[in-house]
Amino acid sequence: MVASLQEISLGYFDASVRLRAGIQELKERMKTMDDVDKASANAILRIYRQSLKETRDLRNLCRDYYTRPRSSLYTMSQCKGYMRDALK
Repeated sequence: MVASLQEISLGYFDASVRLRAGIQELKERMKTMDDVDKASANAILRIYRQSLKETRDLRNLCRDYYTRPRSSLYTMSQCKGYMRDALK
């Protein structure tokens, strides 16, 4: 069975919730870390934040794909792609 874009967007929503929880947990653990560990934890935190941003972008794109008015281009962060007419 093929999932609808709405169902896929719910999966991205769940992933963003888990990423936010991971970010909060890492921030709490960083309070007790020494400077060397904090530096590596900050690098991981940057990756988590970027993943969270991309996950939110994908969730919004999937959720609103058929309802959002748009021009011939749709955008997501730094990615651009030409919109295809599914009715043709």
